[in-house]
Amino acid sequence: MVHPDKQKHIEIKPKVIKVQEIPSAEFSTMKKRYQENIQRVEELEEKCKMLEDALKYGEVTSLSRMILEYQSMSVGYLEHISKEMHIYRYSYEERQRGLEFIEYLRQVASELERLLWPGGANA
Repeated sequence: MVHPDKQKHIEIKPKVIKVQEIPSAEFSTMKKRYQENIQRVEELEEKCKMLEDALKYGEVTSLSRMILEYQSMSVGYLEHISKEMHIYRYSYEERQRGLEFIEYLRQVASELERLLWPGGANA
């Protein structure tokens, strides 16, 4: 019989075990929803800020109404300008002023388009 004190000890080399967590399908779905919610919160915060500014700085009017009011006001001016252009012999300076006015209208149109489509018309 072998004495317990005299037993031969076998050394065992430690093995490295790497634990790898595999996310469930639910986790991926939750992560996607979380990202969507973050984006939605940012959009809502931006809209709230716009509403706060509108309330702070005055009248709140719908975009459609403001556009109609502007168009009805500007139609009279544009009719008058176009009649003058047809019947009047204008000087070089007046012609330049007319060209500057046309460029102004182009810039206004461009700025409005950027407001309607911040990332561009194809965004």
